Amino acid sequence: MNGPAVFLIDADNLSDANAIRQAFEQLTALTGPVAIRRAYGSAENLKGLAAVIGELAIQPCQTFPLSKNTTDAALVVGAMELACERMPSLVAIGSGDLDFFPLAVRLRERGIRVICFSLANKLHDEVKAAYDQCFLLGKAPTKTDSVVEAIPAKPAAKKTAAKKAATKKAAPKPAAKKAAAKKAAKSPAPPAEVREPSGVRDILVAAPELRSGEALALNRVIEHLQPLAEAAQTKPMKLLKKHAAHFELLPADKPNKVRWLQAPGT
Repeated sequence: MNGPAVFLIDADNLSDANAIRQAFEQLTALTGPVAIRRAYGSAENLKGLAAVIGELAIQPCQTFPLSKNTTDAALVVGAMELACERMPSLVAIGSGDLDFFPLAVRLRERGIRVICFSLANKLHDEVKAAYDQCFLLGKAPTKTDSVVEAIPAKPAAKKTAAKKAATKKAAPKPAAKKAAAKKAAKSPAPPAEVREPSGVRDILVAAPELRSGEALALNRVIEHLQPLAEAAQTKPMKLLKKHAAHFELLPADKPNKVRWLQAPGT
């Protein structure tokens, strides 16, 4: 298939300029020139990405500022129009949102290669099956990190052996060792979930992206909380305000973002 390559960004989900640059570099390395580049999102999120949008000549597509999120719908409509009119060879979606699962499947059925670019903490596991490839953006923990932490343990073992030889001459201190062992056994902190009220845990389960600690688009979070609110016979905003000590609405007068105030030590 010789159609154009397409890069469609959900700016309400992938709102990090450096991550978008990284995605674009990987995409051009993978497929060559990317003819169609669009970023869908609210006026506020697109304004925050103005520099990278101009730098990469991405066409901004502003969505309607309604209580229900319209960004996903606009991106889906745009993608299907392109699939019918231009028949692209590849469509890259800049979002890890599960809402794009049906779109990815439909494009794939039309013979279009579909790939995903997402931040590691925003990629839903279930969505991976719909794409031909998924690329994680930003810094993520690697095996190298754990190796670096494990390396100092080896010389420490040698010192312990040397101390053991010296200890033969000195009087043993089993009581001190037992106390240290007890202290070490008590040291692991309890999981964050233990400190969170059940209502807060329910919100974080319904909208796991909040665990990133970043300020997220309020309309997107409300959309994820809708089933939980309906089950509780209330509204998503009331759920968030009920736990105001754990979730910050920004700005205070006319909020359009929400951020989880993480418990200390999480």
